[in-house]
Amino acid sequence: MNDEHSVIIPMSEPTVTVIMPAYNHEQYVGEAIESVLKQTFTNFELIIINDGSTDGTAAKVQSYADPRIRYYEQENRDAYHVLNRGLGLARGRYVSIINSDDLYAAERLSFLVDCMRQSNCNFIITDVELIGDDSLPIDDQNHWFHQWFGRLKDIFGQSASVESALLSGNLAVSSSNFFFDRDAAVKVGLFRQYRYAHDYDYALRALKVYGRGFVFYPGKKLVSYRVHGSNTIRESTGAIYEETLSVLIDYVTGTISNNEDKAFVSKVLKLMGETSIFELKKRDSAIKTLNSLTGTVSWKITEPLRSLGKLLNINRNGQDCGFS
Repeated sequence: MNDEHSVIIPMSEPTVTVIMPAYNHEQYVGEAIESVLKQTFTNFELIIINDGSTDGTAAKVQSYADPRIRYYEQENRDAYHVLNRGLGLARGRYVSIINSDDLYAAERLSFLVDCMRQSNCNFIITDVELIGDDSLPIDDQNHWFHQWFGRLKDIFGQSASVESALLSGNLAVSSSNFFFDRDAAVKVGLFRQYRYAHDYDYALRALKVYGRGFVFYPGKKLVSYRVHGSNTIRESTGAIYEETLSVLIDYVTGTISNNEDKAFVSKVLKLMGETSIFELKKRDSAIKTLNSLTGTVSWKITEPLRSLGKLLNINRNGQDCGFS
């Protein structure tokens, strides 16, 4: 079913469109919705697209009568398709995304709208708070997320380069951390057909389009990323690795103007990546944890990227590409 159940919006044109893909998150979706409805900035619409959930997600969403909510249902098509549909439905000047198991801080939209209006920003990500099933912060600094994300923030702090951090891992963490001009759907394009790496791919493509207009705010934890047993990233380590490799090869070769260099880099990176994927699959059962996976993906892929970047002296628009 592809019906819209609630379409009455009190404002003629909302400033922000919040897109929420929802899939089998009956346990969490109510909190996610409430975190949006409780925003201190109120001129928004919330588009919720139920991507073929088989649990009680639909009933939970439909229990909310707020006129700013627009609810749609469809057969399961994966997150990238839901996000693209949401972009097509969006009426706001800005677009924000939240997955149905994550949470917004109450001041998130207010802060980001002000940033967009007062600064030369086109695409913004912020710091992230980690939460568990109980919605409480996970403060253990030995947790894989804090080790991994802390390293990315250190790279950003040392280099003052979003690109350096993004090439070392997904600094955005999740599409729930995306806030951007609606015209990104034209300038950056739609989300591509990656099941696992669609958010990472989109962030890198946005960086390529916007350059210094892609901004990261460390220290502003305005989105809570939830870790739980049914996170999509836990499904297939090999597939995640392959998608991440594809995304990074596409980004790096896209910075090279010489076709021979581009073909050479693509071939070398693909060979390195396939070798690593083979090793990864051989010991797949031993690296089912996200801690092992993120370490493998971040360093095994990006080390040759950085080395080749130095070797070929890759530059774009006269600026260092950020390999280090």
